[in-house]
Amino acid sequence: MTGYEHLILPKDKFWLLTSEAEISVYQFNQGIAKHYSCAVCVIKSFYVPRSNPDDVSVNFRCVDKARFNLMK
Repeated sequence: MTGYEHLILPKDKFWLLTSEAEISVYQFNQGIAKHYSCAVCVIKSFYVPRSNPDDVSVNFRCVDKARFNLMK
């Protein structure tokens, strides 16, 4: 899971299935991009790209594939 396999989604198609208290956010430089990771294991699970702030780049390696198939 530590590698990043991008899956770009519009923000309205993204559901966070855990509480925001369980993730941490990191911003740098201009503060536009937001990088989110698990507060426990620090795996980078998704981010809001600076180049496209209306989308979310999900680390597909962190997606529960069984649940993903149900959401199609």
